[in-house]
Amino acid sequence: MGENPEARVSAQKKIHSSSQGLLVFLIILTFCYVLFQKFSPLFRVAVPIATAVAVYKSLKVSREKKGGKMEKSTWKLVTVCLGIWLAGEISVAFFFAREGFLPYPSFAEIAYLIGYLLMSAGAFTIIRRVEVRLPITHVIAFTLLTLILSGAVTNFIIIRALQTDLDPIGKAFSIGLPVADMLLIIVVFAIYFVYFGSGIKETLLEESWAIVILGMTFSAFADMITTYTKITFVDSVYVALLPGILYIWSRGVVGLGAQSRES
Repeated sequence: MGENPEARVSAQKKIHSSSQGLLVFLIILTFCYVLFQKFSPLFRVAVPIATAVAVYKSLKVSREKKGGKMEKSTWKLVTVCLGIWLAGEISVAFFFAREGFLPYPSFAEIAYLIGYLLMSAGAFTIIRRVEVRLPITHVIAFTLLTLILSGAVTNFIIIRALQTDLDPIGKAFSIGLPVADMLLIIVVFAIYFVYFGSGIKETLLEESWAIVILGMTFSAFADMITTYTKITFVDSVYVALLPGILYIWSRGVVGLGAQSRES
């Protein structure tokens, strides 16, 4: 028996309304994050709230009956990564509320490092499923982007981290985190080049995964900025706010990707 067209239209409208509601929520949360920057408790819980919403959305999709075994496993991996990040972010909020400062590295850095490595592995499985020959122009563009990103991370973060007075563990995390971020971004670059240049979008990457990977990229860039500010001691409220805003929207975009999968 075929699917009821009216039921499908009703479900799509529900998903559309939920997505609009999530966007409005993200805008309000971002506004509160910026507005309450001087009120540490409110300021610190904005990112964990956004992450908790993303965890709920991805967990909901991972438990749905539709979708293949590999797709469900990948959604579970996303949920685990987000859950690890949420634990780290809660620890940051708790430590700030109790002590008024945060040591570096903290449990949050450990959580982010594990999460990025897991997400890189998960993203790599997406591109490994297909074998395509990209046009030489795409290969050149991908290579240039990779070299530019690697050079920027090395020059602005890794070299500066080695020159800081941080202890060996602090230096290791200041180098390891941006390298893990860079690895994820490079894999994402590869996925998008194949996605837009191979003509096999339907078999490689669904719209929901394209959105999820974009959200993870936001998070990686936010983490790079955070590491840079910590090792260079940049004292600017605008620079300090930017990673948090990117973190909030990265989680929101992941939630939107999971929301679109429900349709």
